[in-house]
Amino acid sequence: VVAAQHGQNQGCHAGGLGRMNGVGSRGPLQCGPYSGPFGRQVSVCIGQRDERIPSRAARYRRADAVREFGKGKAVDAIQKRRPVAHVRVQARRLHSEGTGDRRHGHGVEAIAVGDCCGRGHDVRGAEVCAGHAVLFIDSEQHTVAYRLQSVGLSAVNETSLTPDLFHGLAELESTARGLTPHRLPAWVRRQFPDGQLMSMEAQPSGVRIVFRTAATALELVTHAKRVAYRGADRPRGGIDTFVDGVRASSDELTGGDVLEVDLLTGAMTPHGGPDHTTRLALPGRDARVEMWLPHNESIEIIALRSDAPLRPDIRIRPAWMHYGSSISQGSNATMPSEIWPAIAARSADVDLRNLGFGGSAFVDPFIARLIRDTPANLISVKIGINVVNLDAMRLRTFVPAVHGFLDTIRDGHPDTPLLLISPLFAGIHEDTPGPGAIDPTSIGSGQVRFIATGTRGDTANGRLTLRVVREALHDVVGRRTDDANLHFVEGTDLYGEEDAAALPLLDGLHPSPEAHRLIGERFFERVFGPGGPLRQAQRPSR
Repeated sequence: VVAAQHGQNQGCHAGGLGRMNGVGSRGPLQCGPYSGPFGRQVSVCIGQRDERIPSRAARYRRADAVREFGKGKAVDAIQKRRPVAHVRVQARRLHSEGTGDRRHGHGVEAIAVGDCCGRGHDVRGAEVCAGHAVLFIDSEQHTVAYRLQSVGLSAVNETSLTPDLFHGLAELESTARGLTPHRLPAWVRRQFPDGQLMSMEAQPSGVRIVFRTAATALELVTHAKRVAYRGADRPRGGIDTFVDGVRASSDELTGGDVLEVDLLTGAMTPHGGPDHTTRLALPGRDARVEMWLPHNESIEIIALRSDAPLRPDIRIRPAWMHYGSSISQGSNATMPSEIWPAIAARSADVDLRNLGFGGSAFVDPFIARLIRDTPANLISVKIGINVVNLDAMRLRTFVPAVHGFLDTIRDGHPDTPLLLISPLFAGIHEDTPGPGAIDPTSIGSGQVRFIATGTRGDTANGRLTLRVVREALHDVVGRRTDDANLHFVEGTDLYGEEDAAALPLLDGLHPSPEAHRLIGERFFERVFGPGGPLRQAQRPSR
């Protein structure tokens, strides 16, 4: 990245590596810190200027021009000593005060430049290729590139993180570092601040940052927070990026803060860690970019930087709102776009709002009110497993709760296609009530397993098993025949006993990554495919 001020011989503040020569001088390339337009100290290099080109531009000779995309490309090009004979650099003034050279009353702006003018050609009069962030490194001082490489795109373009860039969330909360996405609105969090639910809703499963841009490079800076269980830790979360619908990157998170819990003693130990930066190379043409945020870790979003402006994607797609448990949140899936609702949503080209909350799908009235008050073209409700494994209800209370949940949704969505889904197969609770628990013998084995602690077959007093729940949900739908837009899908048609034999639930409750894909593909075929109950609703509405 080159900071240059066109016009007369005007210097920049410098230090660290020594005072920089003014742009109008013929001294060798030198580098020093520069207070960029976003208030960050960045390294700046200025080389020799060709006086034959007018003051509106500057030409630099004997320099290595390197696109800064990370992944070692800058260092690689420098080591190969690739020359660029002529590169035209555009510069413009800042209207803001307090940056650059105060002696002249205006600032110096760090700019993006292009190397598309070619090598060894006369580029007099050629235009700058927009969107190519380039490092200018003197051949004799190429080690400066390592300093500049860490700068990335911080002085190019930083996007304001406004709600219209986000899909699938309730709201953004400002924090000391940046912004935290929430899947539940503040009124729900105030009304019932249950620790488990609050932890799950802050994990942005199904939340995406979506925009259009002609950028060639992009950085997303985040800071993760998670809970890890000693002897039973699961893989880290990640960020998946799609460009025009094609996967471009799957980036596993690093650093962040972790609360380590000892399952045997209950002791909790906090550990701090650094921010994480996701770096992407983009095609440099107008493209739709969709970044899926982690499904299993909460994050703070610190900065979104690029070498060309970003703008919200205004294309309207059908809105699908889905409610469920940890299986719907994506437990055991490896990446956020590989949870089963994401697989179905991407296949159907619908806009997902995922209300899957691990250990928290208890037919809560406030969730029904949230769904009632949120615009949607399609709604699905998958309930049963948490009610059983917490031993939270008896049959007498469960059935009226489901009716009330559906009634509340219908108050706001009287004709919206509404899908009720019964539980997937889970052998430990098919005929054995909860509560569920962690098998203590599995701790430290590398694979924690869950067990049912109830008595097999004990349903006489209305205790719930998965088999009982499925029968009850069948009965609920059968008694609502006046609702032509209410549909039912049997969970075992998505993942049944035979599937469990082929793709076992490794922990006894949650699908493997392969099973998530199976469930998502079957859901798409049965629900969104030809003849499916939600096929007719795959039209956006305002």
